[in-house]
Amino acid sequence: MFPPVFMEGPEATVAIDRLLGGEADARMLEHTVRDRRFAPLLDLLDLLDLLDLLDLWG
Repeated sequence: MFPPVFMEGPEATVAIDRLLGGEADARMLEHTVRDRRFAPLLDLLDLLDLLDLLDLWG
C-alpha cells in the first residue's frame, strides 16, 4: 500500500533505497495517517472493512 523509500539515483533519477519495515517505519506511518488529511482514506478503509464483514455474514 505504501511506496518504498527512494534515494537519489544517477543522472537526476531515483532508485529504491529500501522497503518500509520495522518499528521506526511503523511509528512514522502511524503518525502520518493520524493527520486529518488522511481521514477520507481511513473512512474508506473502515467502510471496506464493514462491507467485507457484511459479505461474510450473508
